[in-house]
Amino acid sequence: MKKRTMNFIKIAVLAAIVVAVGCNKGTTSCTNVSIESEIPVITAYNDSKGIGAIKGETGVFYKIINEGGAKKPNLNSRIYIKYRGEKLDGTVFDQATNPGTTGFYLSSLIQGWKDVIPKIGKGGKLQAIIPSSLAYGCKGSSNTDSAKAIPANSPLFFEIEMEDFY
Repeated sequence: MKKRTMNFIKIAVLAAIVVAVGCNKGTTSCTNVSIESEIPVITAYNDSKGIGAIKGETGVFYKIINEGGAKKPNLNSRIYIKYRGEKLDGTVFDQATNPGTTGFYLSSLIQGWKDVIPKIGKGGKLQAIIPSSLAYGCKGSSNTDSAKAIPANSPLFFEIEMEDFY
C-alpha cells in the first residue's frame, strides 16, 4: 500500500509539473511598438528611396503604381501575386516571382497586406512600407536562414503585383 501511495504522489507531482509548464508555455508576452513611433524611420526610408508613399488610414505607407482592373479583392479572395519583401536595410527576406506558387487567402496574411492589397485589381502593382505592428510585430519571424529572419519590431517594405484573384 505504501508503494502504491508513493507512485500516486510521483504521478500527481509529475502531472502538476506538466500542467505548470504547459500553462507557462507561450505566455511570454511582448508589446508591439506604436505605429507613431516608427513614422520617423518609415519616412526616412520612404524619402531616401524616393518611393513617394502616402500614409493610409491604418498606418501603412503605400504607393499605387498601377491600380489594375476595376474589380478589387476582398478578405475572402484567393490572391495570386508576385512580390518581394525587404527589411529596411535592403535585405530581401522573401519573394515570389511565379504567382502560381502563391494562391494565398487574403484573410490569412499579415494585417498590412489586408489593408493595402484590396486597393489594386488584376494587373495592379503597389509598394508598401508596413509598420511592424501590422506585419510580424514584437515577435518577428524566424527562419533557419538568418538573412530571411525578421527581427522583432521591424517595419518592412513590399512590392506587390496582382496577377489574379478569385
